Amino acid sequence: MDKKEKVGLTLPRMLFKGSFVYSPVLTQSIGICTIVAICFTLKISLIVSITLTFILLINEIMASLILKKLSRWMRIICYMLLSTLLLIPIMLILDKNYSQLNASMGIYLPLLAVNSLIVIRCEKYAVKNNLKLSVFDALSAGLGYGVTAIIVGGIREIAAFGTLLGKTVTELPGYSGMALPFGGLIVLGFTAAFHKWFVKKYFSDQPTNTFPLRTAFETPLIREEGLNITTGTLSILSDPAVTNEEALSEKTEKDASEKAPVKTEENAEKDGDNQ
Repeated sequence: MDKKEKVGLTLPRMLFKGSFVYSPVLTQSIGICTIVAICFTLKISLIVSITLTFILLINEIMASLILKKLSRWMRIICYMLLSTLLLIPIMLILDKNYSQLNASMGIYLPLLAVNSLIVIRCEKYAVKNNLKLSVFDALSAGLGYGVTAIIVGGIREIAAFGTLLGKTVTELPGYSGMALPFGGLIVLGFTAAFHKWFVKKYFSDQPTNTFPLRTAFETPLIREEGLNITTGTLSILSDPAVTNEEALSEKTEKDASEKAPVKTEENAEKDGDNQ
């Protein structure tokens, strides 16, 4: 990777693009299960956000320093084991000091150990870059996840209970259904729609399309200023930039060459006899 490409990758730039423009939840629908299921209060949303960011940060550091030497299937197992080890003390602390809050989160807090955001960011970025850029990526992806969880959790708490962090903010009757998963889907859907409209209006030069999760480990074609940009955060590759038009023209030429008839010796003899 060229040194000039690394210069433009500052923490503020990666935080802004990775957490807002390319929010992993709102553009890729990564990790929405936990947000929809248990992020119905602001306090729970804060706990989930801090926990996931911490786990993601440690995993990306390990992936960048040590795990890149292993094969992919072994790395994925290591991510889950490491995340589980990090979650155990956190859950014990929550159970000791906030037992009721911990019980309300149920099994969804332990499920953060197998959150798809951890595997995708580690495999797509951390194993390909140095420690500094991996830390930047973990902070940007964690911030993007956390901001979305906090917004959704705050709105749902006000709508369902009329409170925010346990304090009454409105006397209007609450709709308890907003604390259920379908209420989370409704709020998250409107949040994603507003985010896409805002980015498309004020950041029209940035790609806003999503990509399916099955291509998470494939090399994307969207490039900008020597940086490979995915719809989750910034990703850097050392190979030369390839635009969509170039890729399309190469595919067209390849298809044309495959359809062209192959002239064998037998066909050549037949052509000679015909002449």
